[in-house]
Amino acid sequence: MQAFADAIAANLERPRPLLKQVVDHLASHYSVSRDELGAFFTGQLDALED
Repeated sequence: MQAFADAIAANLERPRPLLKQVVDHLASHYSVSRDELGAFFTGQLDALED
């Protein structure tokens, strides 16, 4: 059972591309441009809601 939980955790933690809808949401709600996304996530990720 632990192997299954580890496989799920690894799949959830893998990098994946941001959807256009996510980028559009961040741009409209947080005034973040595409070029600023990395810095936004680095500095603001902990403050965002789940």
